[in-house]
Amino acid sequence: MTDRPDWLDDVLTESAAPLPDDGFTDRVLAALPPPGPRRDPRAPILLASALAGGLVALFAAPGGRFLADAVTAVAAYGLHPVSLAAPVGALAVLAAVLACTVLLSAEG
Repeated sequence: MTDRPDWLDDVLTESAAPLPDDGFTDRVLAALPPPGPRRDPRAPILLASALAGGLVALFAAPGGRFLADAVTAVAAYGLHPVSLAAPVGALAVLAAVLACTVLLSAEG
C-alpha cells in the first residue's frame, strides 16, 4: 500500500456540490410500488430440518424399532391401546417439536 492520498477521492469530494433535483427524488420514490412482505428463508429451512431430525429420531435412533414392533403388534392383536402407546407418544412428541418450530419461525 502507498501512503499517498487517493487523488481521485479528493477531487470528487471537494467538487461535490449538491445538484438540484427539482423534486426528481420525491417523484421517483412516489412512483415506486409499496414494498411487499419479506419472506424469511430461514423459517422453511428450520421447519424442514426439524421434521427431518424428528423422523430420523423416530426411525434410526437406538431403540427406535418400536414403530416396527407397534405395526407388528397392531397386525397381530388389533388396535389395542397398549400396542399404540409408544408410536402415538412418539408422534405426539414429533408434532410438538414441529409446532414449536413453526411458532418460533413465525416470530422471527
